[in-house]
Amino acid sequence: MLTDLLPFVGTVLLLLVFPGPDLAIMVRNAASGGRRSARATAAGIVVGNAVLATVAVLGLTAVLRSSEVAYTALRVAGACYLLWLGVGALREWWSLGRRPAADETVAPATVAVPRSRAFRQGLTSNLLNPKVAMFYLALFPQFHLSGLGPTAGSVVLAATMLGLVVIWYVLLQAAVGAVESFLARRRTRRVLAGGSGVALTALSVVLLADR
Repeated sequence: MLTDLLPFVGTVLLLLVFPGPDLAIMVRNAASGGRRSARATAAGIVVGNAVLATVAVLGLTAVLRSSEVAYTALRVAGACYLLWLGVGALREWWSLGRRPAADETVAPATVAVPRSRAFRQGLTSNLLNPKVAMFYLALFPQFHLSGLGPTAGSVVLAATMLGLVVIWYVLLQAAVGAVESFLARRRTRRVLAGGSGVALTALSVVLLADR
């Protein structure tokens, strides 16, 4: 079974390191709120993955594959949410650009994204991304674990993926902690806010245009 699991692990690792809306949101919140906001965002992303993995194991994500209306509704909702986050990031980029040049740092306590909101942002961006749900639906059937039935195999694959997701975001939290003072700088925050704003807006357009 371990031999069968290795290709799955490699595929998941490649998907995790590929930048997407989850990473863009976490980086933005890390810049504005530091380690705590980043940790809350990551927690929301992990919970979102847990929900989608459970739904995939139960076979409910087949609704997205069989119903064009359900997929389209989820796609439009996800695109609108990413656009809303992207516009918010661009507004922050504009606001930081209007501060005096001498104001190099911004106190996190006055501008940080609340942890509850950061958690909701990570959770919602994950759940409203139909490509993530389709990934669970399309990926699991491609891997067969010897000695296990379809349901048991899906459970093992889901647990493995969630474990890898947790490890990945723990490593990201360590990286955020190592550069937290750098992220608090006004110029750094402005670059990250602008970059994440453009990325999230572009991702929303791509998602909306997808057929």
